[in-house]
Amino acid sequence: MLTFQDSTIIFLHRTSQLIIDDCRHCTIIVGPTEGSVFIRDCSNCTILTSCGQLRTRDCTSIRIGILCPTEPIVENSNDVFFYHLAMFYPELKEQLHSAGLRPFTNRVVSAHDFTPAGSDLKKNFKVFVDPVKMSAEQEAILLKNGVSLIKSSDEIIPRFSVISDNDPAFLFVLGNAEPVDDLGDKAIDLLRAIYAAEMKILATYDVITKNIDAKMIPYAGKAGKNILNIGDWSRQFRYCVFNRLAT
Repeated sequence: MLTFQDSTIIFLHRTSQLIIDDCRHCTIIVGPTEGSVFIRDCSNCTILTSCGQLRTRDCTSIRIGILCPTEPIVENSNDVFFYHLAMFYPELKEQLHSAGLRPFTNRVVSAHDFTPAGSDLKKNFKVFVDPVKMSAEQEAILLKNGVSLIKSSDEIIPRFSVISDNDPAFLFVLGNAEPVDDLGDKAIDLLRAIYAAEMKILATYDVITKNIDAKMIPYAGKAGKNILNIGDWSRQFRYCVFNRLAT
């Protein structure tokens, strides 16, 4: 359990479950959590993390940069601001793999609030496409401890842009189900190539192909899994789909 005030906490390790409780005016950076991250009774904090599930309760004025394959939960909280996680440190890729998390599945846009809106109908949370912005001083502290928030060729988590594209094209890259990192590594290589070409990504999805109509995606019947990058490539490809072959 973490409980702090006016502090910067950097914990770059994998955990099975994490509780962040009663923190005030803190910046908290934590490594991947296989299970749930509970954020309770916190205010005026910025938190960057990846986890299997995120729950907030009795919080106010918190910013959360998150990578999460399930719907983040908001309960009895207000002014909760969600952002797509955008950070890198050398051990992150292996830690994500160890925690069973994939960088191409993030349901931050599907955050769910269990608390009804007030009489003014103001939502208790908001989702932003851009990454969390921090002061130059705070970024320097993180960088000194090995954490970079700056877009670079080392990144493994996609950054997204809001762009309208009515004419998508598709790119399919086939990979094997085992080893599990095989397809992910190819997707990361493509991600870095996209950044190098100064192209942009709208969204990414890692989905089981048996849940998809084969008419919608070619090769779906032969592949066990897809990693789908949706973007405005400004040149040729708008959609990139990685198919994981079933074995």
